[in-house]
Amino acid sequence: MRTKVLPLLLLTIAISIFSCTRKAYTNYGSKVVLNKNTPKYPDAYIQYQSSLFLLEKAKDEAKVQMWDSARLQERISNIPKGGYIILKTISITQGAAKTNYFEILVTDSAGNKILREKGSENSVPDSTYSSTLNTLTWSDTDFFRVDTPMNTPFKVFVFNTLSNTRGEFDIYPNIE
Repeated sequence: MRTKVLPLLLLTIAISIFSCTRKAYTNYGSKVVLNKNTPKYPDAYIQYQSSLFLLEKAKDEAKVQMWDSARLQERISNIPKGGYIILKTISITQGAAKTNYFEILVTDSAGNKILREKGSENSVPDSTYSSTLNTLTWSDTDFFRVDTPMNTPFKVFVFNTLSNTRGEFDIYPNIE
């Protein structure tokens, strides 16, 4: 029985590693959908933390850590009206995973520009060894503050200036 389960387990692990092609995922209380124009194996992913998510997180932290109301109000006042876009990159080389080679463009559903920003110049990717792939991969993360309220679906375009590719993501705030 054990020998039959092991190949199935390895296949499941390989599929989860190669799940770069997944079409939609939820995180931080919002839904992210990869647009059909995104490459089959994108080198960047988007996550979104809405201001509502950040507010609830601050309230939870305040309760657990027994903050006074002044500390909670200070945290709440620092929450951006549109939350944060989180860029996650992945590559087989350290240099190509650096977020300074990536740029994001955030537009509303009508295509109006909300934010356009380049990744951090101080990017230092982390390495992870994948025994399933038998290779070292590099990844990096960058946060982009959005000061415009984002209560309706919007788009995030991710440009990789090194490989001249573009990923497109549809974001549905506060929908799981």
